[in-house]
Amino acid sequence: MPGMHVAHVRRTRAAAAAITLAAAATIMTIGSGPATAATISTLAATPNPVNLTVGSGSQPVTVALDSNCPNALGNGLSYSVSYGSYATALVTISGTSGAYHCGDAGATFTFTPIACGATSVTFDPVVGNKGGQNPKGVQNKVAGVTVSINVTDPANPTCSGGPTPGGGDRSAAPAVANMYLNSSDAAYIKACRQHVGNTNNWRGIVISAIAGWMPKPESIKDNLTVFPTEASWVNYVTNQVDYYCGATTTPSPSM
Repeated sequence: MPGMHVAHVRRTRAAAAAITLAAAATIMTIGSGPATAATISTLAATPNPVNLTVGSGSQPVTVALDSNCPNALGNGLSYSVSYGSYATALVTISGTSGAYHCGDAGATFTFTPIACGATSVTFDPVVGNKGGQNPKGVQNKVAGVTVSINVTDPANPTCSGGPTPGGGDRSAAPAVANMYLNSSDAAYIKACRQHVGNTNNWRGIVISAIAGWMPKPESIKDNLTVFPTEASWVNYVTNQVDYYCGATTTPSPSM
């Protein structure tokens, strides 16, 4: 009957529209995660602030999740530590992060003074993938720390240690991706490697893909309207890593 056919078409279109809207809603919430998620554990840096003097050597800085870490990670997940931009004319930061569990000493970075001034650097915890499951909900429970850096120079009589523009920004997408791979379990790493071609350069392939994909301009990562929390930015990037690694068929939404 014509009437029955029209009604069937309308119902089919309505169902398809509902599915499309549901999928769109899922994509749009990839970055932010549950709105009600609250930070439970925060990175702690020791020392903080970091006071340096030109010509007096370097300062090691240890960064690890605080004593509330078990309440956030809970099920044996590990994390790595990435860091954002800083005023490289004043200080260099060297060192990289491994994968850590709650109670570990954490990552150690070396701060070496170059010239008089002040800047800051933000360290971000990146929770790894365990059993093929992206820990978006857990990522929302951890937060980073900003370390203040002050460099003085006794040989410079005009040195005041005043603020210098730059620093305190979130970690770039490739750094987040690299730390995500660092802290993910062996099963995830094996599956990712096989998905991208099972070559020795599999990690480079993934990181290069993230570098080419990341939103432009890069400063959008620090836009609180787009990414209101640190976790929303990390979740946005790690979901795209999962997409390149074959762990999800849904990429992060384009910017």
